[in-house]
Amino acid sequence: MTKVNLLAVFKTFKGEPMRLTDPNPTLMKVLSLTDSFFNEKIGKEDLQKQITEAVHLNPPLTLREVCINALQQGNPQDRMTGVEKFRRGRLAQMVADADEIELPAEDITLMKKAIDELYPSPLIYYNAVLYLDPPAEDRKPS
Repeated sequence: MTKVNLLAVFKTFKGEPMRLTDPNPTLMKVLSLTDSFFNEKIGKEDLQKQITEAVHLNPPLTLREVCINALQQGNPQDRMTGVEKFRRGRLAQMVADADEIELPAEDITLMKKAIDELYPSPLIYYNAVLYLDPPAEDRKPS
């Protein structure tokens, strides 16, 4: 059994948290250009509050989100049996209900396969494998 932290935040190659959606580049440019204007008109504290609310609406991408999405989707080319659908659904529910979970190797393999099928991004798969099946030197002895 492997202990998995489902709240682990996915990181970019620069170490920054990945977000559920990418910020709109045009909006970010406008915000940077108008920062001083907003500071004068609405005050720095109000501006900081609005920025915090915007970030809260776009939370970091976690292992939990990736696993749930991958498990509930399935590969359209593969016809899953009812047993496989039930297994994926049960596992997705277990992931949704926990912050940390102990999983057998078979469940970790299933999650890695589901993530590989759903997400074309090597960065997402890379993060998932690091958290689901860390290299031996990163594992703590039990």
